[in-house]
Amino acid sequence: LCGADLLLPAQDYFFGVPVFKRHYWGDAAVFAMALFLGKPAILVEHHEFFRNGPSGAEEFARYLGQLRPDLKWRSLTETLKRTHARRRVSVETVEVRFFTDEFVLEHESNEPVRYRLSRRVPSGLIVEQVLVGGDKVQFTREGEFVTFETQMHQADSISVEVKVAATTPSEPYPNGIKYQTSVAFRRGLSELRDKFISRNDFALKTGRFLLSALERKRAGRGPRTEDGGRRTEDGGRRTEDCEDR
Repeated sequence: LCGADLLLPAQDYFFGVPVFKRHYWGDAAVFAMALFLGKPAILVEHHEFFRNGPSGAEEFARYLGQLRPDLKWRSLTETLKRTHARRRVSVETVEVRFFTDEFVLEHESNEPVRYRLSRRVPSGLIVEQVLVGGDKVQFTREGEFVTFETQMHQADSISVEVKVAATTPSEPYPNGIKYQTSVAFRRGLSELRDKFISRNDFALKTGRFLLSALERKRAGRGPRTEDGGRRTEDGGRRTEDCEDR
């Protein structure tokens, strides 16, 4: 992984699995830079952000639309299938690098263009076939990249699919009673958080207080005294020192 990879719309250096960066609301400059680099605008927030409705999200999306009038809001699946990096290498040829096994190539002009497409696929995986518009096309392997070409003559979009043979994991995933119980427990906690805690101010504040107290306990710090010191485990008091600051 090098610095140039971080400038791509997605990072697929690790086993060819694309990683798409998401950002929290509020900092429009971060999204402006991401859009400038060709990265998708993927917004993320926690459940409590929407306790008072989606108006905050709508306002921020409206502001991003003012920054980039050509910004289109699609489902996450459709957004990722259209994410790519492209560069024109000649008058008639454009190189396109995409990051998902299913990709939608959009040609926006009525001039003929030859597209040279590439997708990172680890050398240990077998590519069975490449489909463009449902038809098989010839492809080559160049290191960890699968490369192929297609031509488009008028404004249109066409589907691209790279079919990779399924692999068998070297070790089976755990599926015993202990594992299933832990999964069910985590799901139950998630439902409790989403349906109750995040919608109740008192429960939310209590949960944050308990989490903060637990973190202080793990750090070996007792509760503070009124004058800023900390109580020791035996009830004594020690003065705040530089390390605590």
